[in-house]
Amino acid sequence: MVETERMTGSSSYESHPEYLPDFMNDRRDDDGRQVVKLDLAENRELASATLSTFPAATNDVIDFETVSFEERLWWDDEEHWTRMASELLSSYVQRGERVAIIWGIHVMPTVTMPADVAVRHAQDILDAGPHFWIHPLGGSALIECLMDGQVTIATVPSARAPRTAVTADTENRAVPAGIGTCSSGWRSSPSNSNRGSTASSSGGAAAVRPAPDRLSSRSDSGAPPRRRAAGYRRR
Repeated sequence: MVETERMTGSSSYESHPEYLPDFMNDRRDDDGRQVVKLDLAENRELASATLSTFPAATNDVIDFETVSFEERLWWDDEEHWTRMASELLSSYVQRGERVAIIWGIHVMPTVTMPADVAVRHAQDILDAGPHFWIHPLGGSALIECLMDGQVTIATVPSARAPRTAVTADTENRAVPAGIGTCSSGWRSSPSNSNRGSTASSSGGAAAVRPAPDRLSSRSDSGAPPRRRAAGYRRR
């Protein structure tokens, strides 16, 4: 199947938590105490139900040439990114819900936190690099954030996104509250879901071309690359 196993190989998954934004490793910080680092099994379950359901491009990002998406935005600078993150999470996350952040380099553990914490630390998350994905737990959206400024919102094809209400306990471990199909849904922004996809001959739903591979986080072991700005604009 996908590269989930390669992505979550026990020899390197979570081997460099120091690459995470500082607040995520600070148990004295009010926001840091609300961050949960997923272990290998939890990360594998989340990835297989979300990220790995998408076809992969050669550079380890989602191949939006073969699958549709809801919306695409670009940011210009840190201020634009911070505002965009706030707007996106307010649109796609129900009040009080947590979000998962899956990094493009798997030596950084996948983390979950309340959406408001993610908004407050949007710049820290961006600075950590490399590219990453945001998934509202209990929803079906997946937000891909690339270092060139491109942000793409898509719907998880399988609709099997874990409804795990992952919370933080005193040992900073994940405490699953049960897995199931997502029923809460998510509120969509203006859609351009056929852009980047191949339309069917009937003019109806997009026909997705089969892809030989599926998506996983990168298996590089080096430090994440620094981000590079682009533009905050709709496409």
